[in-house]
Amino acid sequence: MRRNKAMMKHEFEQRIGREITHEDYEKVQTVYTYYPAKGLDKDKVAELYRIFGMRIFDDMLPRAEKVMELEIQIHQAKKALAEL
Repeated sequence: MRRNKAMMKHEFEQRIGREITHEDYEKVQTVYTYYPAKGLDKDKVAELYRIFGMRIFDDMLPRAEKVMELEIQIHQAKKALAEL
């Protein structure tokens, strides 16, 4: 799973030049961590926010959540296989 890919809230806020709510940050973090796109690094995520605001993250979130769900299922299946 991609859990090691993390950006702290204050780090993101420094990159965008403003504060955001914890709820909005959780959406941004989920998209950053799980959205299936090459080149979606911290700078690109901040740029997307500065250009489009939260709307783009609201649009990207369902796909990121689906990828997260699939990665959890893969991890669980690998764990079950190892136990067998």
